[in-house]
Amino acid sequence: MALSLLVLVLGFVLAGGAAWLTGAQGEAWAQNPKDQIQSSGPSESSGSNDMAGDWLDVTDKVVVTILATPSGFHIDHIVDSMDGEVFQLQSESFSGDRMVMSYLVPSTGYIVNFDCHNMGTTMACQWSNNHGMSGQETLARMYD
Repeated sequence: MALSLLVLVLGFVLAGGAAWLTGAQGEAWAQNPKDQIQSSGPSESSGSNDMAGDWLDVTDKVVVTILATPSGFHIDHIVDSMDGEVFQLQSESFSGDRMVMSYLVPSTGYIVNFDCHNMGTTMACQWSNNHGMSGQETLARMYD
């Protein structure tokens, strides 16, 4: 019985049974489930060449969606992914690898200001609000 199981496992491996270690497109995946992050995507040095996409505020779980336009970029919407609340964009500007935005959180009345530097797969941000709070935050590019 043990010999037949060994033959079965060996045959599985020789026939490409370890293909589960690669993604659907052949990208490498980590063996540790905690580290299953695709190895593809923009490099950290890609800068402002493409801010378009969905960006996740890693602390507050807010998703900022940026669209490419003929004249640059535009923030399409800002949504709290935990409760679905839609935040109201007050202002935005893009210059090089910098994004500055201000939005209203309707449920609290807070106006939050972000000043971010695009680093490719993340944005390093300084934030403040109209209640005297401020800090640093990271926006991480989300992939489908």
